[in-house]
Amino acid sequence: MKSKILKIYTSFPFEGDIYDYFIDFEKKEFKSWNDVIPEFVFDSSVSFFNIIVPTADTYKFGYIINKLMSGGFNVLLTGETGVGKTIIMNEFLMKINPEKFVYSNLNFSA
Repeated sequence: MKSKILKIYTSFPFEGDIYDYFIDFEKKEFKSWNDVIPEFVFDSSVSFFNIIVPTADTYKFGYIINKLMSGGFNVLLTGETGVGKTIIMNEFLMKINPEKFVYSNLNFSA
């Protein structure tokens, strides 16, 4: 896929995979997910098991889940044990806007 992109868009970054980048539609360029990761601020009052350190993967997958759910699509996270599926989904659910998500019998604003 990367070679096909390079034929059309010659300034695509050579480092990493295509999944390491997203399109900034305002600037019309590819940017690394690492450029948009929020800074981690340690909070000693939070339980160790509830600490979420943002990484490129957790941020990227959270973004994709948000876009899909906002568009009314279902999401299924799959992967090996320990890759962060539960953490990513828990973080998404903690930040969810209940007024945007009302599906059939599921009413998140209740």
